Amino acid sequence: MIKHIVLIKLKPLENKAEKSRIKEDIKTALEALPIVIPEILRYSVEYNVNGLDKSADLAIVSEFATLDTLDIYRVHPEHVKVVAFLRENCLPSCSIDYEF
Repeated sequence: MIKHIVLIKLKPLENKAEKSRIKEDIKTALEALPIVIPEILRYSVEYNVNGLDKSADLAIVSEFATLDTLDIYRVHPEHVKVVAFLRENCLPSCSIDYEF
């Protein structure tokens, strides 16, 4: 089994309402992926609650059977669309993949 964790930080925004809307849009888009990508075994998208500037805004924690199924997820057209939206609104992300 492979655990895939991604930390997402939005680009700086002065308007808190706009930041909140974008976070919600990202969470909604990400949470739709398990419905269309059967290789995803478990998937959770969570908001950061500490509010520190240095911290990520969202975390994705997902599980896949193998690295090959993770690769299928990475290139799936629906995932690619979400990644494009993330690139427009977020700083470069940080991720880790590990076996468990």
